[in-house]
Amino acid sequence: MYLFVYGSLMNDSPHPMAEFLRSHAEFLGEGSMAGEKLDLGEYFGAVFLENAKTQVPGHIFKLSEPEKVLEILDRYEGIGEEFPQPQEYVRVEKPVNFQGGIIFCWVYLLIK
Repeated sequence: MYLFVYGSLMNDSPHPMAEFLRSHAEFLGEGSMAGEKLDLGEYFGAVFLENAKTQVPGHIFKLSEPEKVLEILDRYEGIGEEFPQPQEYVRVEKPVNFQGGIIFCWVYLLIK
Protein backbone atom coordinates (compact mmCIF):
# COMPACT_ATOMS: atom_id res chain seq x y z
CA MET A 1 0.00 0.00 0.00
CA TYR A 2 1.33 3.42 -0.98
CA LEU A 3 0.98 6.94 0.39
CA PHE A 4 1.57 10.19 -1.52
CA VAL A 5 2.46 13.24 0.59
CA TYR A 6 3.06 16.84 -0.44
CA GLY A 7 3.50 18.93 2.73
CA SER A 8 4.59 18.42 6.33
CA LEU A 9 4.90 14.64 5.85
CA MET A 10 7.47 14.81 3.05
CA ASN A 11 10.66 12.79 3.51
CA ASP A 12 12.87 15.84 4.16
CA SER A 13 10.47 17.45 6.65
CA PRO A 14 11.60 17.89 10.28
CA HIS A 15 7.99 17.54 11.51
CA PRO A 16 7.50 14.80 14.16
CA MET A 17 4.78 13.13 12.06
CA ALA A 18 7.18 12.98 9.11
CA GLU A 19 9.63 11.21 11.42
CA PHE A 20 6.85 8.79 12.40
CA LEU A 21 6.13 8.11 8.72
CA ARG A 22 9.82 7.57 7.90
CA SER A 23 10.05 5.02 10.72
CA HIS A 24 6.98 3.08 9.47
CA ALA A 25 7.39 3.26 5.71
CA GLU A 26 9.92 3.00 2.92
CA PHE A 27 10.58 6.20 0.99
CA LEU A 28 10.32 5.31 -2.71
CA GLY A 29 10.99 8.70 -4.28
CA GLU A 30 9.40 11.72 -5.86
CA GLY A 31 6.11 11.68 -7.71
CA SER A 32 3.36 14.03 -8.80
CA MET A 33 -0.42 14.11 -8.90
CA ALA A 34 -2.71 16.04 -11.23
CA GLY A 35 -4.19 18.95 -9.32
CA GLU A 36 -3.30 22.04 -7.35
CA LYS A 37 -1.26 22.54 -4.19
CA LEU A 38 -2.67 25.32 -2.01
CA ASP A 39 -0.77 27.36 0.58
CA LEU A 40 -3.10 27.62 3.58
CA GLY A 41 -0.72 29.68 5.69
CA GLU A 42 0.69 27.34 8.32
CA TYR A 43 0.32 24.23 6.13
CA PHE A 44 -0.55 23.04 2.63
CA GLY A 45 -3.57 21.42 1.09
CA ALA A 46 -4.11 19.87 -2.31
CA VAL A 47 -7.00 19.12 -4.60
CA PHE A 48 -7.05 16.40 -7.25
CA LEU A 49 -8.07 17.59 -10.69
CA GLU A 50 -8.06 14.74 -13.20
CA ASN A 51 -7.45 16.87 -16.30
CA ALA A 52 -5.33 19.55 -14.63
CA LYS A 53 -2.46 21.16 -16.47
CA THR A 54 -0.71 21.55 -13.13
CA GLN A 55 0.87 18.85 -10.96
CA VAL A 56 1.24 18.58 -7.20
CA PRO A 57 4.83 17.50 -6.46
CA GLY A 58 5.38 15.15 -3.56
CA HIS A 59 6.92 12.03 -2.12
CA ILE A 60 5.77 8.41 -2.26
CA PHE A 61 6.08 5.94 0.59
CA LYS A 62 5.38 2.22 0.78
CA LEU A 63 3.65 1.60 4.11
CA SER A 64 4.92 -1.30 6.22
CA GLU A 65 1.90 -1.40 8.55
CA PRO A 66 -0.84 0.37 6.57
CA GLU A 67 -3.71 0.07 9.04
CA LYS A 68 -1.64 1.32 11.99
CA VAL A 69 0.07 4.12 10.07
CA LEU A 70 -3.08 5.38 8.34
CA GLU A 71 -5.03 5.37 11.62
CA ILE A 72 -2.41 7.63 13.22
CA LEU A 73 -2.08 9.85 10.15
CA ASP A 74 -5.88 10.16 9.91
CA ARG A 75 -5.90 11.59 13.44
CA TYR A 76 -3.05 13.96 12.55
CA GLU A 77 -5.03 15.18 9.50
CA GLY A 78 -8.23 15.55 11.58
CA ILE A 79 -10.14 12.70 9.95
CA GLY A 80 -12.55 10.58 11.97
CA GLU A 81 -15.78 10.59 13.90
CA GLU A 82 -14.15 12.28 16.91
CA PHE A 83 -13.40 15.41 14.87
CA PRO A 84 -15.95 18.16 14.26
CA GLN A 85 -17.78 18.35 10.95
CA PRO A 86 -17.16 19.48 8.34
CA GLN A 87 -13.67 18.06 8.22
CA GLU A 88 -10.95 19.79 6.23
CA TYR A 89 -9.36 16.70 4.65
CA VAL A 90 -10.35 13.35 3.23
CA ARG A 91 -8.09 10.36 2.56
CA VAL A 92 -8.66 8.85 -0.89
CA GLU A 93 -6.78 6.71 -3.39
CA LYS A 94 -5.64 8.60 -6.49
CA PRO A 95 -3.33 7.96 -9.46
CA VAL A 96 0.17 9.33 -8.97
CA ASN A 97 2.90 9.71 -11.60
CA PHE A 98 5.96 7.75 -10.52
CA GLN A 99 9.05 6.70 -12.47
CA GLY A 100 7.36 7.00 -15.86
CA GLY A 101 4.19 5.16 -14.83
CA ILE A 102 1.15 5.47 -12.61
CA ILE A 103 0.62 3.95 -9.17
CA PHE A 104 -2.42 4.37 -6.95
CA CYS A 105 -1.64 5.94 -3.59
CA TRP A 106 -3.56 7.07 -0.57
CA VAL A 107 -3.43 10.87 -0.35
CA TYR A 108 -4.93 13.45 2.01
CA LEU A 109 -6.88 15.97 -0.06
CA LEU A 110 -8.56 19.19 0.88
CA ILE A 111 -12.34 19.01 0.84
CA LYS A 112 -13.60 21.88 -1.30
